[in-house]
Amino acid sequence: MPILATGSASLQQIHLPRHQITGVFALCCTCRRCINGNRSMQKAGAAANLSLEILPWNDAFNTGIKVIDTQHQQLVAMLNALARHVAVGHDDTPLGVLLQSLLDYADYHFQSEEQLWEKFIPEAEMVDKHKQTHRAFFDTIQTLSQENNADTGDQVVQRLFEFLTRWLASHILESDRRMALIAMDILQNDVSFAEAQQRAAKAMGGVIQVLMQAIIDVYAQLSSTSVLLMREQAQREAAEAELLRLQAQRMQDALERQASDHQAHLAFLAYHDALTGTYNRNGLLHELHNLLAKRIPLAVISLDLDDFQRINRQIGVESADRYLSGLATRMQQGLGTQGTLARIAGDEFLVLVRQAERLESTLALL
Repeated sequence: MPILATGSASLQQIHLPRHQITGVFALCCTCRRCINGNRSMQKAGAAANLSLEILPWNDAFNTGIKVIDTQHQQLVAMLNALARHVAVGHDDTPLGVLLQSLLDYADYHFQSEEQLWEKFIPEAEMVDKHKQTHRAFFDTIQTLSQENNADTGDQVVQRLFEFLTRWLASHILESDRRMALIAMDILQNDVSFAEAQQRAAKAMGGVIQVLMQAIIDVYAQLSSTSVLLMREQAQREAAEAELLRLQAQRMQDALERQASDHQAHLAFLAYHDALTGTYNRNGLLHELHNLLAKRIPLAVISLDLDDFQRINRQIGVESADRYLSGLATRMQQGLGTQGTLARIAGDEFLVLVRQAERLESTLALL
């Protein structure tokens, strides 16, 4: 299954609107496209219940500003749902629709951030630079989505996920964390912007900065691998489900065959003796009624094996049963089409002779 199952057009049709939001503390964009897109994203996530994630959420991502952290977590969840959809593709929602949903929410989130930073960070230049990174995000997405003229869908989506993963991790861990530290320091400690900026730089500098960059690089490198792992997991689970279905089907088929065989055996025992295979009393009466209905002249021969109980005692019941079965087989073979043998008791048999005038010849056969 190609990683970009919906074709190139679905990515090229992405648009980058700017929505009017209802306020900094809103939790969702209220335009129709965002509502429908979020529902599609939720459907895609529910369709592929995989434990792997392209960007696992971690409490270390928290900036300390609840509304921003909530939106970041939603963005990460939407990215993971998009990756699961690409890996599994269980529903028919176009990839472009899901990506558009993520971009719409990112646009809403960026506006929320910008309003927050403009309110609490007095340095307009810093806020403007932050806005520029938001615009650059959309520009890069637009460029990547139009690159599939020369590349395969797999290559486009791989680069797309690598960029989204790296950008989100960097946006959350470095840029927004720095802005949040400055804004909260100014608000809570009543310090100047310059002092808050220095303290934020100190808190995020040195070894911490190196570690954050290493983490971002790891996330980016693992993004395409995670999609492949999710696909392999989905394929394995699909194969296991198919195996279980086949096993259940085979079990059902076996049970049906067993039931059919049992029914056939019961039908046989209704008219035949279980030991010898000849007709039993019921079978004898059934055959007798059929012959009389056809007005065939009949003769009946009664056979009783003398002193058979002595044979039972001498060789045992099991061996005596085999002897009796073999004897019945030989008698029926000797009768051929002239007569029908039936066992009516332990060592008692009856023979229906189909033509009464053949009685003497039939006795000779026995």
